[in-house]
Amino acid sequence: AQVAPVRFAWPRGTEPTACIGVASFRAGAMIDYKIDKWGLTLIFKRRGSVFPRACAVSGVNAAFTAVVHMLLQNHLGDRHFGDGDNVLQIWSCFNFILGFLIIFRTQQAYGKFWEGGTLLQQTRGEWYNATSSLIAFSSKDPKKAKDVELFHHVLIRLMSMLYCSALQQVADMKDERFDIIDNAGLDPAKLSYLEAANDKTEILVQWIQRLICDNMACGVLTAAPPIMSRVFQELSKGVVNFQNARKIAEFLFPLPYAQMISVMLVFQWI
Repeated sequence: AQVAPVRFAWPRGTEPTACIGVASFRAGAMIDYKIDKWGLTLIFKRRGSVFPRACAVSGVNAAFTAVVHMLLQNHLGDRHFGDGDNVLQIWSCFNFILGFLIIFRTQQAYGKFWEGGTLLQQTRGEWYNATSSLIAFSSKDPKKAKDVELFHHVLIRLMSMLYCSALQQVADMKDERFDIIDNAGLDPAKLSYLEAANDKTEILVQWIQRLICDNMACGVLTAAPPIMSRVFQELSKGVVNFQNARKIAEFLFPLPYAQMISVMLVFQWI
């Protein structure tokens, strides 16, 4: 019996595109924005803004309210309607909403600050434990002393470059040239490839894992495979913590909230 082929339909807008033999996907990009010194340019940003639709809905209601107000005053003789008795109440509601939004954003910023610092320290601790374990698991055989020393030198330099690249990917500074031990003894061609790559951290993690496997095969690392698995687990945990820290650096505060706060602050100032 022949089995009918199963047809899979990609979700609209996520069809795979060929990219050097690797399937990549097109996804909706997060709204990116930059805030100037005073934050005024954010007010006029249209992409992702909720103000055009909000104005379309509120404009109709405002026009209807204005018409009713004119009818009540001019034709029905109601002179007490809309004399400004509720201005103080409206102003209090406006200030309450503005204060709520500012406090909400402050809490989010405070939480992200501590979460980012905690994740970076966890990343540093995981990678330090992995490095310390690899040095402890090295062979004590005098015949392999040179191979062990070479392994230690390469490992320490790669780990130094790994943490440096991780900091560079989450940092937002004018000068992101963090210090490393050095890159002596590393292949210049590989260093050039690393310099041109975008995801340096992922590449360095792969190089370190390959280095560990090669030295396990040649007897430089003598610990049993179940014990060596701890090193890979610590490396992977460090990468996960780093990616979570990267999320904090790359995922901006939602534009509608930021724009609404800026607009309301301008009205408050006026």
